[in-house]
Order: sequence, then C-alpha cells, then structure tokens
Amino acid sequence: MKMTGNTILITGGTSGIGLGLALRLHEAGNKVVVAGRRKELLDEITAEHPGIDALVLNVADPDSIARARESVAASHPGLNVLVNNAGIQLQESVLDPAGLQVAEDHVAVNLLGPIRMTYAFLPLPMRWKTALNAFDITFDGRLSAAGQ
Repeated sequence: MKMTGNTILITGGTSGIGLGLALRLHEAGNKVVVAGRRKELLDEITAEHPGIDALVLNVADPDSIARARESVAASHPGLNVLVNNAGIQLQESVLDPAGLQVAEDHVAVNLLGPIRMTYAFLPLPMRWKTALNAFDITFDGRLSAAGQ
C-alpha cells in the first residue's frame, strides 16, 4: 500500500490511537475522514485540524453504517483505506445482571462493528476500479479478575 495520496476512513478517530493515526496520516499527505459518535467532538477536530473531514458514525448501528457508506460514497469517491479502530472496553461482571448487556455491547462494537463496516465499504472502491485496504486495530484485551 502506498503511504501518501490515499483517502482513509478511520472509525474511532476522535481520540487515542485513532486520532493520533488520523493526524499522522493527514500530515503524510493523505485525505483523512475521522468517524465517531459525538458530533461536537468531531466538530472540534475539524476546526483544529483543517483538511481533516468528519463523519458521525456508530459502528454498533447498522443503519448508521449504511448512512455513513452513502455519505462517504458521495463525498469521498476515492476511498481506498478503511481503518476499523472504534472499540469499547467496559467493566463487566457475571455476578451483575447488567453484565450480559455489557458483554453484548462489546460484541456489537468490537466484533460486529468491524465486520459490518468491512462488508459495507468493501464494494465502494470497485465503483472506482480500485481496491480497499481494510485494517482492524480494535481489540478487547483485558485481564480477568474473580467475578468478571
């Protein structure tokens, strides 16, 4: 993969690794779109970093993914890199009745989110006769303690 001249969509791009990656890739000469759930945070990022675009997206919501796909297809018809970075890491316990919902939220975001994003965005570059480079850097690595 070439390191400059790409159009890159980064989920979970509003903080941490995702934001750091977005800034570095933008500095290297790539068109970067950061995606996240909080519009006000996305607005701050685009104001502080001209040239970076933003997209409201919840990877746990299939309808949000479909809307994002259509938006990107219209506004960035050269997308060739997808970085699945969105993830959550919430405390859960099998002893807590709410623990099951937390586990389901982890699956929806950390497992199904990247799968749904890849399925949704993989066909787009075919329209432009290019390939999509998809990367998944989301993980749910935790140490378990008694009661978790």
